[in-house]
Amino acid sequence: MNISEPDPVPQSLPLGYATPAARSGGSPTRAATVIALVGLALIVLGGCFLIGVMLALPPASPPPTFLMVILYSMAFTCFAVAAFCLYVGLKRLIQLASRD
Repeated sequence: MNISEPDPVPQSLPLGYATPAARSGGSPTRAATVIALVGLALIVLGGCFLIGVMLALPPASPPPTFLMVILYSMAFTCFAVAAFCLYVGLKRLIQLASRD
């Protein structure tokens, strides 16, 4: 009995629908601007937490210390992350501006 070899299968077929889409990558200026704007938004959010601390202090009653500690920690965490975002975003924007 003589068994013939099967026809060779091509390794890659040209498939028009299976090609990856072209990617532009995005603008580094836009990314740095978004990071800086996130920093400004976090400053606003931290201010809202501090307003919450002021509203949680009713006059002539003992202060709710647990709530105050939580709100203060959230506010200062927002301020710290905002400072970092502003530093990174503005540093990158300055680098991009001086590159040209």
